Amino acid sequence: MVPAPLLLGLLLGCGAKGSAGSEPAESVPGISASAGPTADRRADLKEGVLASAMAAGEAPTEAGVSDVVRSEDSGTFLWETRTGRLCLAQAVASGALDSRLCGEPVQDTPEPGSPVSRAFGPGTAPEGWMVVLLAEHSHRVTSVRFRGEEADWKFVRTLAPALSGRDVYYVPLRDAPTGDLELTFDVGGQQRKELLRFT
Repeated sequence: MVPAPLLLGLLLGCGAKGSAGSEPAESVPGISASAGPTADRRADLKEGVLASAMAAGEAPTEAGVSDVVRSEDSGTFLWETRTGRLCLAQAVASGALDSRLCGEPVQDTPEPGSPVSRAFGPGTAPEGWMVVLLAEHSHRVTSVRFRGEEADWKFVRTLAPALSGRDVYYVPLRDAPTGDLELTFDVGGQQRKELLRFT
């Protein structure tokens, strides 16, 4: 996949659950997961996302759709397709924004010696900016810092082996995506740091 800015909107969707072998998505402060009357609105967003995806031949596999970010009037969704692609969609209830990006995660190989690569972004998102990362399954993210300050992050799912078997992480960025993103991983009980530079 080629990292590219996202222009958002009303879009695709479907029922949420992680890939086989993945853990339930963990919420991190700053990434809301509200409940109540907004659940119906989110369901409508996902139905619209799914309809668009199916029309474009990008329907999700039986692993379903991961609900990445949820708010009262927007949602970000991620899924794997039967054609071996990974899709990220962002939907806003007002219909003012519309975005769906799909690419092939097996082609998003990290730099030599690095366990992490970018799948999408950095680009715009309902909450401002974001980047979607793919990390080796043996490397579990424990903290993220952007421009030297703690940043929110979320484990989304583990991809199917055919799509690389790597873990997907979503990182919202408060500011324009220029500067250093520092990730700390737990690797068999040992800490390892990696730096991604956005220019």
